[in-house]
Amino acid sequence: MPGHDHTPNLHEHTDQWHHHSTVEGAPQIEHSSVANPTVLIHWLVLILASGLVVIAALGMYFSRYYSMTRQDKIETLVFYETNARPKLIEAEDKLGIGKQPNQYVYHAANAQTHTVQLPIDQAMQRVVAKYQSGKTAQASSMHE
Repeated sequence: MPGHDHTPNLHEHTDQWHHHSTVEGAPQIEHSSVANPTVLIHWLVLILASGLVVIAALGMYFSRYYSMTRQDKIETLVFYETNARPKLIEAEDKLGIGKQPNQYVYHAANAQTHTVQLPIDQAMQRVVAKYQSGKTAQASSMHE
């Protein structure tokens, strides 16, 4: 090759390991490698399975982390505390609910016919009280 004429040819003496005599016969097995396909396939399967396990573990971790982060940042009670709760408290105050346990108040069923609704328990108590007061009024008028 022109341009590579300046590189001298080196003919170094190789060590004894590289020289084989005819007495040795064919090259020994340790001088050449033999690929065992069974071992290679086992290693391939092991590496692929390990990779899939790592990917699955990372996917589960990321899914859990994403869910927890979303729950902390997005799914909060901010809307409830700022919008719904004040309106609920205002409605309870108007109806009188929450001031005394189990206290119910009237609310209009139909404003044009002037009908109201109240819980059945309170209605029964009022009817019983009305009849009891009527009996005591009748009894006192009879004794006079």
